[in-house]
Amino acid sequence: MANRVILFVVFAIMLTLFVPATRVEENMLGQFGADFAKVRTQGLALFGLPIKIPRRVRPTTTPVINSNGATARIPQNDTQAADVVLALLERADLVQMVTMVPTPSITPTPIPTSSATATIHITPQPSMTPTMPVATVEIHTTTTITPTVVDATATPEILATATPIVTPTVVLLPNSITDGFRSKMPKKGYWWGSSDGLYIAIGNFSYINSFYSNDAESFQKYVTFSITVRNNRDPDAPAITIDPTKMTLIDLNRRQSTVYRDYIHLDQAFLKTTITPGQSDGGQLIFVIERFAAPAQLIVTYTNADQPDVPHTQTIEFRVWPTIN
Repeated sequence: MANRVILFVVFAIMLTLFVPATRVEENMLGQFGADFAKVRTQGLALFGLPIKIPRRVRPTTTPVINSNGATARIPQNDTQAADVVLALLERADLVQMVTMVPTPSITPTPIPTSSATATIHITPQPSMTPTMPVATVEIHTTTTITPTVVDATATPEILATATPIVTPTVVLLPNSITDGFRSKMPKKGYWWGSSDGLYIAIGNFSYINSFYSNDAESFQKYVTFSITVRNNRDPDAPAITIDPTKMTLIDLNRRQSTVYRDYIHLDQAFLKTTITPGQSDGGQLIFVIERFAAPAQLIVTYTNADQPDVPHTQTIEFRVWPTIN
């Protein structure tokens, strides 16, 4: 008896899945045709878990649109037979019916557009004219400050013991010319200077290797020259005293030397003397310098008769062209 029931159920399932489903698939479109297609697809799981088949919500009249545009009706016999078979399968726990409620379509309600126009009233503000303050400028008198001018031409005194060469206010000759003075000083002309009422002129330079039976050392030589000193001060001014031993000769190599010890044996030696205003005196002097040197400056030291302990100096520059009358 049990075998007959199983055969009947299998036969009913096959009859339901293949025969009616084929006709429904050929004649129906839309949501219900798709539901029956799913039933046939899930038929392979009959011998496993129960099949979930959506329960159809049968409309009062179900129109079907054919491809030719004509309207047809779903055959009621086929759908009733399918419902009977599905009910049997549901009782046998082979099929679980699930009621599918169609989702109602929601038509959006358009939001009404307000046609009201807002009117904005602008109240004009009274124009404000800013008042610009007027600045008052006080004029102050300017005090002119006259700076104290320092005489830049003043030349400080140079003592006989000073070692650097004093740069005169005159323009010096370039080294290319003064280097020629190392072999021979210019023969014509004289170099001179005047300050404090004292005039000094020097000329007639000569280089010699022997003096007073004394030969110069191999790296030295003698240099001789003539000197003239005149006191041009006022008659009531003090006399001056000049001592050759207080003089200093500076050469181009910046070496200093004093008058040679035997200078008094010169034919016309310039000895220590006192010269009153309006008078002059002169003679010859001799110094020992390096062999390749030349005179650059002579610093003459003298004192006033009223202040014999206060020395004064005057510098004669030899790095310029001599004066030729």
